[in-house]
Amino acid sequence: MIADVEESSALSSPQLRDLEEKINHLISTRNHLRMENTSLRKKLTRATQERAQLTDKNTKATTMLKRIVTRMKNELPELPKE
Repeated sequence: MIADVEESSALSSPQLRDLEEKINHLISTRNHLRMENTSLRKKLTRATQERAQLTDKNTKATTMLKRIVTRMKNELPELPKE
């Protein structure tokens, strides 16, 4: 009687294979997602660094242009007003 209960609650061989396939698929998906996540984190780091460099370049260019405009204003005579 106890053996009958244990047998009826146990998974059948096809059910075990199906469960194993599902588990293998989940493990494979998890591994793929981990690799993708790592790759995306690296890309984000590079993009963040590039953004900082471009912001710095932009700031330097803006400063240089302001100096040039100021120097031009100081060196050029004023135009007569009409």
